[in-house]
Amino acid sequence: MVPVLTSFLPVTHTYLYIPALFKIWEAFNSSVVDDRLLELAGSLSEEHLAGIDREAEKSGVQWKDVGIWTLAEWQVLIGKGLNSMNIPVGATQATNGASTTAGHADILSDKDSLRIKKTINRFSAFAKVLVYSMAVDGEIRGDENQKGYVAGSRALDSLDRVITSTESFFHPSNTGQWTSTLTAFLNRLAAEFIKRIKEEQQESCRTPVTRRLTPAIRKNFVAILRTPALLAMFSKNEVSASYAQSSLRVMAILEPGMVMPELLERAYGGLEIVNETHRTTAVLNMLAGVALPLVSESTWSGGQRHLVPLLELCIPGIDLNDPSKTMCTTMFIVSVVQHIKLGDLTKFSSGISYPSNDTNDIMENDFDVRQDADTDIPSLSKEELRSIVRETTASFADWVTSLVRRILALYENLPEEGGRRNTTGGKQEEGVLKSIKAMMDVVCLHLSDELFDLVLNLLYDYATTNAKSNAVTAFGQLIACMARVKPDKTMSKFLPYCISQIEEEIKHGASSVRTTSSHAAIPSDTTLHWTVWGGLSTFFKEQPKEVTNPCLNEIELAEMIVVPLDVNAGFTLEDANDHHYQKAAAYRLRYGDICQRAASALRQKIGSEDHTDAVIGVTRAIDTFMLGYGLNRSDFDSLQKNYDQARDANRFWVKQRENSRLVFLKRAQVYHSGRVYMHSLYRRRSALDDRLLGELVELALSPYTRVRRQAQNVLNNVCGYYVRSTRFILPSIFDALGKGSDPDRMKGALYLLWNKGTAAYALGDLGFHHRYLLSLLDCQHEEKPSIQKLVNNISGDCLAHLSEEAVHTDAYSLATPGVDDALEDLSTEFSSELVDQQLLKAAVDRSFIRISRRNEVYDNTWRYVQMASRFLLGLLRRDAVTPPEVVKFFMEQTLSPQPTIRYTAQK
Repeated sequence: MVPVLTSFLPVTHTYLYIPALFKIWEAFNSSVVDDRLLELAGSLSEEHLAGIDREAEKSGVQWKDVGIWTLAEWQVLIGKGLNSMNIPVGATQATNGASTTAGHADILSDKDSLRIKKTINRFSAFAKVLVYSMAVDGEIRGDENQKGYVAGSRALDSLDRVITSTESFFHPSNTGQWTSTLTAFLNRLAAEFIKRIKEEQQESCRTPVTRRLTPAIRKNFVAILRTPALLAMFSKNEVSASYAQSSLRVMAILEPGMVMPELLERAYGGLEIVNETHRTTAVLNMLAGVALPLVSESTWSGGQRHLVPLLELCIPGIDLNDPSKTMCTTMFIVSVVQHIKLGDLTKFSSGISYPSNDTNDIMENDFDVRQDADTDIPSLSKEELRSIVRETTASFADWVTSLVRRILALYENLPEEGGRRNTTGGKQEEGVLKSIKAMMDVVCLHLSDELFDLVLNLLYDYATTNAKSNAVTAFGQLIACMARVKPDKTMSKFLPYCISQIEEEIKHGASSVRTTSSHAAIPSDTTLHWTVWGGLSTFFKEQPKEVTNPCLNEIELAEMIVVPLDVNAGFTLEDANDHHYQKAAAYRLRYGDICQRAASALRQKIGSEDHTDAVIGVTRAIDTFMLGYGLNRSDFDSLQKNYDQARDANRFWVKQRENSRLVFLKRAQVYHSGRVYMHSLYRRRSALDDRLLGELVELALSPYTRVRRQAQNVLNNVCGYYVRSTRFILPSIFDALGKGSDPDRMKGALYLLWNKGTAAYALGDLGFHHRYLLSLLDCQHEEKPSIQKLVNNISGDCLAHLSEEAVHTDAYSLATPGVDDALEDLSTEFSSELVDQQLLKAAVDRSFIRISRRNEVYDNTWRYVQMASRFLLGLLRRDAVTPPEVVKFFMEQTLSPQPTIRYTAQK
């Protein structure tokens, strides 16, 4: 009852139901009821923070003893919230170490009470109740008055008592099921508090000034949470440690003078200890979270002098033998460097002007005052602090040099590239290389001109004196990081050497030893691979193609086929009349033709496993030709995810607009990549493309599993980018399922039909819907168990595509007055010339043909009773009378001895 009630209760007129709910709450011992009512209380506390005036209507909530709650209600809320933490205070064996019997009571109760599922975050709800009830609503407790409340707030005083009673459970040595609960509560408290702080700084805030958070409340809030968060940051539970570090990150913004000295003391200790990896990793994660106070004088004046020493101490963290520590180190460097420019400021000591002390870039509470209050460090003036910071920047050159040399040393110890995917080692090594690449992207972007030249010369000297077969890809990524920042300077430095070296290596026989291996490089070709550059997917822009087979039927119009959006995306060559463009296009067509002829030749002559590597190599070449244009979906998603992570790493609340320059650059990159991605969608098929699609189909039906899987992956990807490519290949796939087909070809065809995109398209197309289902039913001629199991799996999965909405939408015969009215209203918002009326009329006229075709498809043929019953159930129509034969079939099968058939027929 309570879960249903809380889901539909309004947030207004709470005086009508809150007293009754609390009476019910006191009568029940249930964790389900506790969670639902805590969530409701948190939502109401946030919703009615501003309260109402006495003269206002009764739909609001009046302020009471603690926020919108009476003292009696508040005591119930605090008690229930504390009991939900699973702390073993007075616990028994029956409660499994918890502080309440509510969960145990739910287990022994009626199971139907647990059927209503809803995600509840009890810690977030309890945090909202506490944070949004904070205000100066009582006497202020002081040295002379011990009867008041912390900062004059009853809610803050309750929080103080809750944290004090649970503080010992935050210690890393006292780990249990309560650890993640308590740290999650800390995290939500900090998140909700800074959210309220930021909201009250907005001009649109409706909370009265007398009910807003005061500096005293903010300082005492941080003082209450600081100790347990510092204890939990070294928890052996990674999730708990991350929660504690997240709360410290917020506290470092709220009151940096109270938190940062404590964090720095632990940071230096953790980075100087080399035999406690867990402590070092925790410190690096923590430093990554509090990077802003370290680099921003407006956030914390004085933290900048610690920046260079901390960066120097983290260099040993780049260690191939400890991937997790390496990733944490790179994350810390990225979080710091993204806010600053790496350069030597000592030579500008006489020319820098600083803002006066009365400007707004200094926080309300001065650093010197807080520093003297919390530590024994002597206070320094701002001019002295700035002078110290300026002197430390002279060490940036040595730090950058040490960083690059440390990375090169790591590259030298990498395992050899190899494996089927030609990767460097396993997942851990690949993760380390990706994190280093991301770090160097940021570092190179923020180098001063002098340090950029220093790093460029260092890498050039290394490139010209070394050729490591195990670091070909990794070192290429490092050069790419430099080229993305200053392409002209990097190209002019490396390109002449690369060209001469490639010519020299080819002259002396490099790449002359023939091999069919798709993943193992010849050792003598190492120097050649070391100097070869990668391709460019935006080198030239495709022009409109001559489509020889548009794959249209009699019910379709060519004008209705989707066309790509031709947006500016920065292609190097766009003019088809330019001789450079024509030369590049000719080379590309020649490459595609070679791929097609090679695939045809190998497919006809393949007779042993020795050709498998060669066939896979050709398949990859076809993949490059057809999909190596613009940007593919996975790369675009990766860029979006990378941007989201960078943006959220610097956010303290969801509506924050301020961020680092790096984040805005990543956003611009995502926007540009979106334009490039649009060029890879809805591409037309030329005659060469059709031939390559045919070769991919044949390779996907190969008798060799490796070839078949590789070709199927490529073919499924290609069908997602080329218009009507799925319709082009479906007839060949259905033919492979006919009688007399080789079992391996049938298996390849079935796996292609099992693809979700292919199945959805075929079952939604009037031309292939009937054939798709019958092809599965016709597979009874092959008795091989693996094929029959595969057919059964496909038939079960394709049921999701047999709903009336999916199959019958384009031939719907019933009236749609709601859609017609919506279209009529929408037409008034646009010009009458927007829609081509003749084209619209031609498309509507074709609907009668589609309806007739749909009726032809509606067939009562079945072969396998189980699969046929499922198919027929999906094909039942509401706009037509069910044929008697189908009714008779279902009636007979209601008595079937097979439970699945009987259930389907009865349904």
